[in-house]
Amino acid sequence: MEYETKSHCKYLIALHLILVVKYRKPLLNGRLGEFVKKTVFDVSLSSDFRIEEVEIDKDHIHMLITIGTRYSVGQHARRIRQATTAKTWNHFLI
Repeated sequence: MEYETKSHCKYLIALHLILVVKYRKPLLNGRLGEFVKKTVFDVSLSSDFRIEEVEIDKDHIHMLITIGTRYSVGQHARRIRQATTAKTWNHFLI
């Protein structure tokens, strides 16, 4: 990870983000877990954050991401949750 430099600032904002499946159900095994992991990487390509590492357990996801100063932590988490939920529902249930 390297510092980002703008015209008047230099920063490095790294977050350890943990997203949990509702009711801690063990749903992220096998194919669904890999699909969610791929979706998170796809979201990062079109958003203002970079994924350093991702690990998936049976009921939660650990991510180490670096973000810019434009959006808040909550906005990044919301974007990841919305995209993974929508794509998972569309791919596996419809």
